[in-house]
Amino acid sequence: PELMAFRIGVAGTGVVAGYGHLPAIAENPDLELAIVYDPVVTSAERAGTRYGCPWTTDAERFYAHDFDAVTVASPLPTHREHVLRALESGRDVLCEKPLAVDDDEAAEMQSVAERTGRLLAVGFVYRGSDVTRTLKGWIDAGEIGELRLLRMSYLWNLHGRYAPDSAGEWQETPMWRGRMEEGGPMIDCGVHFIDLARLFTGSEIVEVQGAGAWVADYEAPDWTLGTLTHANGAVTMVEVGFTYGHTAKVPRALFTYDLVGTGGTARYDRELSRLELRNGEGLIEAHGGWEKDFVGMYGAWARALSTRDLGPLAGAEEARIASRCAIDLTRRAMNTKLFRRVVRP
Repeated sequence: PELMAFRIGVAGTGVVAGYGHLPAIAENPDLELAIVYDPVVTSAERAGTRYGCPWTTDAERFYAHDFDAVTVASPLPTHREHVLRALESGRDVLCEKPLAVDDDEAAEMQSVAERTGRLLAVGFVYRGSDVTRTLKGWIDAGEIGELRLLRMSYLWNLHGRYAPDSAGEWQETPMWRGRMEEGGPMIDCGVHFIDLARLFTGSEIVEVQGAGAWVADYEAPDWTLGTLTHANGAVTMVEVGFTYGHTAKVPRALFTYDLVGTGGTARYDRELSRLELRNGEGLIEAHGGWEKDFVGMYGAWARALSTRDLGPLAGAEEARIASRCAIDLTRRAMNTKLFRRVVRP
């Protein structure tokens, strides 16, 4: 007999759900979009109309609907509410990163998932991309020798800090304000790099150092730099910024990976859509593609729902490791700002 598709409810229909989660669910034959929820009526209605499914702005109605699993793509401060409610109602959960605002909340979610026997995956969509698979393949094949240094950088404008309102007045966007109030770029984007650092090096992070810059006027730095030392001696350098062209009419985003080993180097440049390997044998160039892979992630999620095994997907423990590191780096960066204020003549 033909297997029934797993029915998915999506909580949060904003930007990331729009370009990532919703189309990937709709494309997967083993998944069915059962209902979408967002407290903003225009967002919920737009998603429901586009994908031909029920939509609601009422959380009670959403959780009363018939579905098997929940995708939590709502703002970070609401993750705990949705994850716990879904788990307690017997649903499996795939939650956007970062999992929680702090480690206590993440530990609570992990504990409830274990108690209820439900799956809890976290959306580290960089893991399964062609870019990641190619670079990891080169590392595992010894093409660059022993990986000693990993440098990852993402400098962009977070879709622009300002936008005109209905009256034509320029206002700071809710996304920009929200991401900065949640802790800034290292906590929002840097967790991806921290997760990849553990994947590429195959080694846990044992020491972190952080610094930051304040182009905007928030407590958290809008530009954060981190140095991670791994147990095997490898070093990862991470740089993430939201203020690279954040007020520019024609912005530019820079996204690169550099891997330095004892026998060669590898590089990914998203702007050029190029991967390259340089070693004693010569130069190999390949198409870079996109660093994210929502379609692959939902393929793995469908398999996990069937097998009850997360497989290559990140679980709560791995998400907690990445977030603890990102929070630590951000706090260390903030401390450097406070120190400079004290010692400045």
